[in-house]
Amino acid sequence: MSIDAKLFVLYAIYVEYQKDLPNMESVTAEALGIDEDVFNVAVLKLCNEGYITGADPIYVDQLAYPVSVDMSRVMPTQKGIEAASGDLAVTARTGGERVRQMAGRFIEYGWQGLTDFAAKVLVEIGKQALK
Repeated sequence: MSIDAKLFVLYAIYVEYQKDLPNMESVTAEALGIDEDVFNVAVLKLCNEGYITGADPIYVDQLAYPVSVDMSRVMPTQKGIEAASGDLAVTARTGGERVRQMAGRFIEYGWQGLTDFAAKVLVEIGKQALK
């Protein structure tokens, strides 16, 4: 199953959101294995369409696309949460269970960048639970 960059980034934001203390700065082009310009534009589209809030694009000179996006205050909106959980048929109750369920879907669909990202989030959730 193929996926566009906008949904790829939305799903990563939703995965990170499952942590008790999400660190949206960990949602990066590099972490997801996609081109940085594509990532930045996907974030802008998600903001424009009301799926996320808090992204702060950084522009230089007359470039059409931002050179980077500050993700530190990004959060999915209710619309973004419903879209991501609905698309992935997420039914689990806790954050860790939801991430585990999503990771299974990512593996099933062959989305390696999201699978790796979800695995890192699962480890972090596990560490938080041990504290």
